Amino acid sequence: MSGPFTQNNYNANGAGALVAKQAYGTECELFHEKADQSLFQQQWFKYLPFQRVAIVQHFQNSGLSRNNVVSLNRTPDILSNCYLMGHFPAIVANQDHGVVDCHWVNAVAFYVIQQLTFKIGSQPLFQNDGIFMMWLATLTGQLPHIASNIGYRTNTQSLLDDAKTAQNFYAPFIGMPFHDRAETGFTVGPINFHQIQCEVMTRPLSQIVVNITDADSNTGLNSIPYEVRTGAILNANSVEFSLATNYIYLSDLEKIAIGKSNNECVFKEYKVAGQFQIPSNAASSKIDMEIDMNGPTFFMVVTIQSNDDLAKNNWTKLCADDGKDYITEMMLITGSTPREDGLPAEAYRTLKVVETFKNSVKHHIYVLSMELNDTDSQMTGHANMTNVEKKKFSAVYKPHASPLTVTVYYGSYNGWWVRGGSGGRVWG
Repeated sequence: MSGPFTQNNYNANGAGALVAKQAYGTECELFHEKADQSLFQQQWFKYLPFQRVAIVQHFQNSGLSRNNVVSLNRTPDILSNCYLMGHFPAIVANQDHGVVDCHWVNAVAFYVIQQLTFKIGSQPLFQNDGIFMMWLATLTGQLPHIASNIGYRTNTQSLLDDAKTAQNFYAPFIGMPFHDRAETGFTVGPINFHQIQCEVMTRPLSQIVVNITDADSNTGLNSIPYEVRTGAILNANSVEFSLATNYIYLSDLEKIAIGKSNNECVFKEYKVAGQFQIPSNAASSKIDMEIDMNGPTFFMVVTIQSNDDLAKNNWTKLCADDGKDYITEMMLITGSTPREDGLPAEAYRTLKVVETFKNSVKHHIYVLSMELNDTDSQMTGHANMTNVEKKKFSAVYKPHASPLTVTVYYGSYNGWWVRGGSGGRVWG
């Protein structure tokens, strides 16, 4: 590939407005070293015979409001994808004057994940949460296909119907490097000397059960929820979790071949760059927030949630409705130069989204992308934020009756390597 943004033709230490917006550094060498294809060339693969098989493993001390831990037991094989499988019992809420309907929070399989971490030994490899998975599923067009699996409904009556019977819900680990890759999967093994663990910190019971009579009051659980089958009061042990993992089984010869070779690949990872709290009824003002954004960054995502929406079981609403944006202006400033200038905030939840993501986005969020297209199989653009000394998110917000939480996420590229039975991330 040749052009103004390649290593040979781009001087990251030069001057001018373009250089202020683009960045290049040593982290980028992994992406172009020994490159054998162009950006717009179609890609083909050949595969050896293999088979994909699912394994279910139970977390230690499974339940709510705790860190659920399990060790992966097929590390020499290729990890294809993972799901958090939760068993949610049928529930009902009793009050002194009879029975009050209650239900699990919308998209409960995602929302119950307060934090998800994969570790090798004690080193965290990948980390995110259920809210992150929700907006990424929305952007990538997966939400309509997994709605029933995660317990996502469009009306309260459907949630009440779900709560009448025991349900198994499945949360795909969207955003993990082994989820729905264009290649066969993500080779976490063979890691001979370190244990690979999945840790899921789950939310407390009070955050995932909704009594419809209490939904508008933000007072928590005024009535007590019970399990229908046992009649016992619902507690942190009432919900059980397992890890459902798809592995691609390799032959012994393939495992030996992989074990002898140095394995290296590029993957996408997502992190929180910063968070800002806007108090209720605050006068119109400006956010100037320094953010922690590093590595070869390919996009930035901004979500804005109001306490009113959270109190009304509307956590999946990650931005205001059309024509009611909480913010009127936004920009990413690198050094002292805005990356883009002149677009209103609404353009970043409409125009800028469809430029990169070719899916209908039902729940609006704000996106600033450095990519041409969203793809797992090949890079289509990035800016190396490691080389930028100061990064800042700037926005102008309007007064709002409820407190607002502004969260800035970003996606960047990293490398994964295996050397002689040990493995880890290339950077950080």
